[in-house]
Amino acid sequence: MFRNPVVLRTVATSALAWTGASLVACLAAFFVAGLPGLGSAAVAAGAGLVFPILTVLAIAVPDRGYGSAPYAARVFFGFLVGFVLKVALFFVALLILLDVVEVVGGAAYGALLATALVSLAIDVFVANGIRSPADERLARESS
Repeated sequence: MFRNPVVLRTVATSALAWTGASLVACLAAFFVAGLPGLGSAAVAAGAGLVFPILTVLAIAVPDRGYGSAPYAARVFFGFLVGFVLKVALFFVALLILLDVVEVVGGAAYGALLATALVSLAIDVFVANGIRSPADERLARESS
């Protein structure tokens, strides 16, 4: 399915991290703001699902080139574009959620922020684990 074992680890880690962040945010919102807070946090966490999806796409799309020389550069570019998109989507989602009258602002903000921060932490974790295979052409030229 995928050539790079990091992709499957990214999918699993992103899913678990998003689920954990969403549950913690929803529980905190429930204890602070009651059922309206729980509903607001659940909607915001659902909107925050786009963050781990962008993380998985950033590593799964360039997977076809795994093992080639420009693979690491493509993944880095994917993470960079994903980071910029996550920041922009965070503000867009926050503005849309806070515009709805029934949404508890603090609960929605907390859940959206939790999912975004967890996704960025996964990005750092995954980017640290990426190793680019050595280019044999460069090894022959240097010897």
